[in-house]
Amino acid sequence: MTIIVKAPAKINLVLDATAKRPDGYHDVHMVMT
Repeated sequence: MTIIVKAPAKINLVLDATAKRPDGYHDVHMVMT
């Protein structure tokens, strides 16, 4: 038996965490489809 279900989603093609900011978090650059 085969079940096919469409699941809308965003896919990260590129995920790049850059330098740490003064508030302790990192800037993140993404390319999504």
